[in-house]
Amino acid sequence: MIKFFLKKSKVQILVTIALLFMYSTGFITAWRIQERRDDVTISQQEELIIILRVELERYRIIFVKMVIQMEKWEKKIEVLERQLNGFYDDMEKQLNWNEGSN
Repeated sequence: MIKFFLKKSKVQILVTIALLFMYSTGFITAWRIQERRDDVTISQQEELIIILRVELERYRIIFVKMVIQMEKWEKKIEVLERQLNGFYDDMEKQLNWNEGSN
């Protein structure tokens, strides 16, 4: 049960880092738009805002793919842990059987 929460906390940490990266990129772009607001026309500002939205959507897609991949890895790890536990159980039974026959 503890391993379950530890795995989830690692995922939560990675998710938090990804979200911070996404939002920091958005804020930097928005700050650049604000900084250059006097130098650009309204249509250029609208174009920059559209670019910002596209970039944020791109990061959101990357983020979703990353979460899906992490879930796949977690499932593979769980399968490997079960196989390893089964192997250890089989080895322990074999050792107990060998000790009993001697």
